[in-house]
Amino acid sequence: MKFEITNFNITEKSIIPIISGIKLNNNITEINFSSNSIGKKGCFWLGTIFKTNPNIRYLDLSNCKINNDCLYMLVEGTLFSDEDLNNEQINLETLNLKDDQITDTTNNNFEHPLCSILDRFKLKWLNLTKY
Repeated sequence: MKFEITNFNITEKSIIPIISGIKLNNNITEINFSSNSIGKKGCFWLGTIFKTNPNIRYLDLSNCKINNDCLYMLVEGTLFSDEDLNNEQINLETLNLKDDQITDTTNNNFEHPLCSILDRFKLKWLNLTKY
């Protein structure tokens, strides 16, 4: 089942109740939030979805103004849990970050957030193209 809200002016505050609803439906395998501005907090809460729904295989955040800090927060969200979550439970295969603001630089000598994404998820396809 696909969940799609694109170009709907969703912000980091308005995404939280949407994420709560997605967590209640384990039939969702694809999420498309393209062309919204979900921000760092939104990315964090989006990362928490993977704790309760290991069936999500596709995540489209294209044209969402996602930057390196947002990617860090997405990974942090997957780690935020009262329960132990291992990498085998995160089965995301496709991450679309087309037309976002990912750079090749890092902050404060930390590992690049894409390294964390690749380590945490089982991606088969990652789109970083810019037009």
